[in-house]
Parts: sequence; structure tokens; C-alpha cells
Amino acid sequence: MTVFSIGNTNFDVDFAQSSICLEEDGTGMVELNIDIHGDDDVFMRLTEPDDAQWSWALYPPAFFLHGLRIPGGQGDAFAIGMLDTHPEAEESGMYMMEYGDVSGGCK
Repeated sequence: MTVFSIGNTNFDVDFAQSSICLEEDGTGMVELNIDIHGDDDVFMRLTEPDDAQWSWALYPPAFFLHGLRIPGGQGDAFAIGMLDTHPEAEESGMYMMEYGDVSGGCK
């Protein structure tokens, strides 16, 4: 799969920088870590014109989800149930740098 889209824009996926990792922690839980990075060549084409929709951005977008613990299942399956919620461990975000002044809208 090479789709990493925001709205109607597909930034593709940079496979060299992206990863999805599942690690058992020995307690019956599995930790999920996801890092998806947009492809730089596609990003450059999308931002080339000065008036392009994404011309304000400096880097391709990146999405991350780290430390999400889910119940392990049997074999390659995962049990459906409650997530192990401990807020100090999970973090997620979307990164896309803007170089313009963003403070003007707050008063």
C-alpha cells in the first residue's frame, strides 16, 4: 500500500522511513508502534508551484502512533477488547512543518 493521504491529496509512503511494529511485552499485551512518512519526491511535486495547496509546508507529512498496547490473541490474531490505557505510554501525532507566522490569529 502506498497511500498516505490528507483530504484528497496522496503523499505516497516513504518505505525507507516508515514502519509498523508489533512487540509482545510478556504480559499478554502487544505494543503497536506506527511511523508513516510521506514520500519526499511526491511532496516536492505537490509543493512546486508557489500557489500550490501544500506550498506552505517544508517537509512531507509524518504520522506516528507509539506505545499503543492491545490484547494479544492466538497465533496471528488479536483479541477484540479494551485497550490497555495508560496515558503516559501512548503518543500519537501528525507532523507537517509550517514556516509562516501562525500567531496572528490568536488574540
